[in-house]
Amino acid sequence: MLAAGGATFQDIVYLGVLLTDQNQWQPFDKIRSDYLKEPYPATTLFVVKSLAHPDWMIEIEAIAAVD
Repeated sequence: MLAAGGATFQDIVYLGVLLTDQNQWQPFDKIRSDYLKEPYPATTLFVVKSLAHPDWMIEIEAIAAVD
């Protein structure tokens, strides 16, 4: 989706993260550091009971800013 909009991971300015298990924040944080560099975009973390599909453990919303 980023490429289709002319953006890259470095253009992300906001992440909204929904996790079904708060203990998964550290693994997510490690993966985030593989794709994004400091300073990281503003990030909001929500721990939720479930997501739309019972097998899903994470949902990520990203907003990117491009010229």
